[in-house]
Amino acid sequence: MNRAKKVKRLWVIPFVLLCVIWAAGNVRADQAADLVALANNIQNQSPGVNFTISTEKFAYNLSEPVYFTFTADRDCYVAIVDIGTSGKMTLLFPNKWHPNNKIEKGKTYRIPPENSDFVYRVTGPTGQEHIKVIASVDQVMSHVASLQQEVKHPIEPSGASFLVMKNPELVLKDISVAFSGIDSSKWATGGLSFEVVQGASASPPQVPAPRASGQFMGR
Repeated sequence: MNRAKKVKRLWVIPFVLLCVIWAAGNVRADQAADLVALANNIQNQSPGVNFTISTEKFAYNLSEPVYFTFTADRDCYVAIVDIGTSGKMTLLFPNKWHPNNKIEKGKTYRIPPENSDFVYRVTGPTGQEHIKVIASVDQVMSHVASLQQEVKHPIEPSGASFLVMKNPELVLKDISVAFSGIDSSKWATGGLSFEVVQGASASPPQVPAPRASGQFMGR
């Protein structure tokens, strides 16, 4: 009888652990979906800045390196965030190599820079990763209080390559409010998305790389 109870307990423990892992995965997915929805609310249907952002493939394996290139047709101020499958939001630009978010007309920028030793890797879990870009002729981001608080009090140690947001929901909401009163001819939004996979081959070379301009676009 005692042995039967012990066997039952042994089965209960892994079952509970599986439930916890499953619940945690659902929470991460919900967090990511909520952030993407907030990011999609930041829209400009008549953008005054034309820019392009792209990456190499439609799908990346876990731990695989990824980089982004972008350019604009005007001198402007740019913010780029990565909404990961984990529900974490990271500020990719500005960053350690380019602390000023102003970019030059016609110049192509790369994250991470080609001359850096840093490798930005896909961390997972599997799912769809979203990149959101906001460009403006005037410096607007410096007036978003919640974003500036994130910059002043980062989670990561000083000198980290990218800024991980503590309160991404508030930051996105505040950015939306800040741009709601800006002339549409002075800013634009854009972005792209790609799949994070496990144990699958990358997209074949003949498949065009994810590329977007103007408004936020998914694959």
